[in-house]
Amino acid sequence: MPAALGVDRDAGADSASTSRGPVRVDTPRPRAGVAAESREVYERLVAAAPVLTPGRQHPALVSGDLALTASTLTTGGVTVEIARRQPDGSWLWAVDEPALVR
Repeated sequence: MPAALGVDRDAGADSASTSRGPVRVDTPRPRAGVAAESREVYERLVAAAPVLTPGRQHPALVSGDLALTASTLTTGGVTVEIARRQPDGSWLWAVDEPALVR
C-alpha cells in the first residue's frame, strides 16, 4: 500500500486511488428517509458554495490487511480512516471518522 489513499475525482464518489490502482470504497445503504435528508444537506452545501481547501494527508500505517490513514484539515481538525485489504487486493473503508479532532 502506498503512503496515502486519495480520492480519484474522475472515478466518482465511491472510489479512491492509490499508486497501485483504484480502490473501492464500501458505502452502506442509508436507512429509510436518509436519502432525502442527505440531498437537503448537500443542496444547502452546494448553494453556500464554500471554498474547500484540502488538508495534509499523513502517510498510511499498514499492518497486514489493515491500514490507518489520517489527514489534518486546514481548520486544525483531524480525519481518520481504517481500510481493509480485500482478497482481490483492493481496499475498502471499514471506519471513516471525518471529525476525530475538531
